Amino acid sequence: MFKIIIADDKKIIRESICEVIDWGSLGVEMSGVCKNGTEAYNLAMKIRPDIILTDIRMPGMTGLELIKKLFEKGISARCILLSAYGEFEYAREAMKYNVKHYLLKPCNEEQIMSAVSEVCSDILKDRSKGLDIESEEQRSYSDVIEKIMVLVEENMGNSEMSLKWIAENFMFMNVDYLSRRFQQETGQRFSAYLNGIRMSRAKEILIKYGGDDIFAIAEQVGYGNNPQYFSQSFKKSTGMSPREFAKRVY
Repeated sequence: MFKIIIADDKKIIRESICEVIDWGSLGVEMSGVCKNGTEAYNLAMKIRPDIILTDIRMPGMTGLELIKKLFEKGISARCILLSAYGEFEYAREAMKYNVKHYLLKPCNEEQIMSAVSEVCSDILKDRSKGLDIESEEQRSYSDVIEKIMVLVEENMGNSEMSLKWIAENFMFMNVDYLSRRFQQETGQRFSAYLNGIRMSRAKEILIKYGGDDIFAIAEQVGYGNNPQYFSQSFKKSTGMSPREFAKRVY
């Protein structure tokens, strides 16, 4: 399972996130809850988590300072930033440290789970390529699962892509068997993995090119000619529309 720690100076927020989310269903283990950046930094240096969910503004060491310090120490944890309106200059600064995941407060259970699922998908993708050398829990995947991950990358823009489509057109294997095996090896359902990869790719495009052509972005990440559904899915994941996200980070 992936290890996650939470950092927020508001007790009610950190306790709510910790208790409300069904972490096990995401293949994630809650490994620590911290009230400031200093606590989170010390814990991260000790246990080397896979994921850190942190508020930007905290007394003492801020979330941005936490991310920067861990980056400089070579800690490869993926970070999800919690930010309020007016704090996106901090989020822009965090891009220097490869942070691509943001949640706008107030956010709900579904948005947090979606963001964590995206991060898990990113980690799985990197591990399949042998890039995540820092993790103590690094896993190698079977040829079958690695092939599925490669096919997802190669066919990102195909709106018909599903595990059934992959099974019938490339793997020539039983889709139920592939589904069970994918979840056993990765800890995620394929649908969650695919959605996480698509949302992550959409954010990368929005950060790099802005949100002027949502139709083109929707096509690139597999939503075909349905930019409205893409926008709905993106907002469900982040709490912001693609254009709102782009205005704050581009």
